[in-house]
Amino acid sequence: MHASDLSGAYLTKDTKELYYLARFEKGYDLWRHNIREAKTELVAKLNARAVSMSFSDDEKKLFILADGQLKQGEVGKKISLKPISVTPIMQLKTAQEREFMFNHSWRIINDKFYREDMHGIDWDQMGESYRKKLNAIGHGRDFANMFAELTGELNASHIGSSYRPQRSASNDSTGRLGLFFKNNSSFEVEEVLAKGPFDKASSKVKPGVKLTAVNGVKLTKKQNLHQLLNHKAGQRVRFSFESVNGKPFDEVIKPASSLGNLLYQRWVSSREALVDELSDGRLAYVHVRGMNDASFRAVYSSLLGKHFDKEAVIVDTRFNGGGWLHNDLAKLLSG
Repeated sequence: MHASDLSGAYLTKDTKELYYLARFEKGYDLWRHNIREAKTELVAKLNARAVSMSFSDDEKKLFILADGQLKQGEVGKKISLKPISVTPIMQLKTAQEREFMFNHSWRIINDKFYREDMHGIDWDQMGESYRKKLNAIGHGRDFANMFAELTGELNASHIGSSYRPQRSASNDSTGRLGLFFKNNSSFEVEEVLAKGPFDKASSKVKPGVKLTAVNGVKLTKKQNLHQLLNHKAGQRVRFSFESVNGKPFDEVIKPASSLGNLLYQRWVSSREALVDELSDGRLAYVHVRGMNDASFRAVYSSLLGKHFDKEAVIVDTRFNGGGWLHNDLAKLLSG
């Protein structure tokens, strides 16, 4: 009766009513449509990002799982949902889970790979060989890396595996400083990451200064710097330094939770500088980070901006995750 994003639906056994979960501007809500009377009404306002529902066998009770919260209600003209208090405990058998994931993924590739000859690889033998490694694996990231090596044996595009850790407030998380040290024993700053926490006009932290303490705790060969930065991302932390002249000074900054994009920009800038140096300024360099709109705009801006007068361009596509940009990129580079 109205256009919306649907998350689930249930038709009663007598085919009189259709219950469904629909989202408009915000979250999903529970709706009911009376088929005989052609009447649609909002049953419960849930405003949930993730939701599912089920009915009891006699259809007298309705159960809702909305954003991790269980609710139940009596089915009638009006449905009043009340929370269900639960404290579930799951015992996860990780070794058996990884074995299942391995067998399932191996079988899917075996059934659906686009060539029957598997690029000349004995896929059965590969499965047996890599399956023996499961007993030595104790972490999801190690499993993902191992299976990525297995898929790499096929030498095929758009295939692999990755690991995504589940984050929570209780997880360890090291604050990032954006400082590169010559060695960990002296903590002498070799480089300050551009646009990092210490890259400010007011900061006196430059190459050559030494980090000596964090919140008053002196740094020694036995003191772990990362331990002092645990759970410090976004918080004000006092750092003590020793200048090149040996004078002490303190600076208070908020460590970053991640420096991934800044480190990527540092890497691109270093590759660009290398190409410029080796070509005596004749060649341009661009890195295509992903096959998407943002990457295309970055390449377009660089080529027709600061590199407009170059004789040729080196196009780097390493670590590119793929996508739909290739036709647009080929057209741009063809002139």
